[in-house]
Amino acid sequence: MGWASAVVSVYIAEISPVKLRGVFTSLNEIMLTIGIILNFGVGSIEDFPYFHVSLVAVGILALFEATMVWLPDTPRSLLSRGLGDGAERALRLLRGSKYNIDGELTEIRVSILSR
Repeated sequence: MGWASAVVSVYIAEISPVKLRGVFTSLNEIMLTIGIILNFGVGSIEDFPYFHVSLVAVGILALFEATMVWLPDTPRSLLSRGLGDGAERALRLLRGSKYNIDGELTEIRVSILSR
């Protein structure tokens, strides 16, 4: 669970638009906390043994982790490795075909070059 929360937070921060980055990463943490509270709450009911509730929670987490295989690398990661075309494809996939990605792609390039 710790590994997943760290990886997901970084990935969300990397793919989020700058203006919404804080919102998306905060929502991830809030949903994680709500899930833990629900897990303990349902597990405290006598008819639902905590062990079974935890198995369901782990199953849901495993499903989400399995689907992460098909997510693209972050545009920042691809650009830092010199894969500009891949970064453009990834950003277009993440933002949609009608979104103008030129400005955002330029901002990412500038931030990588200024390191």
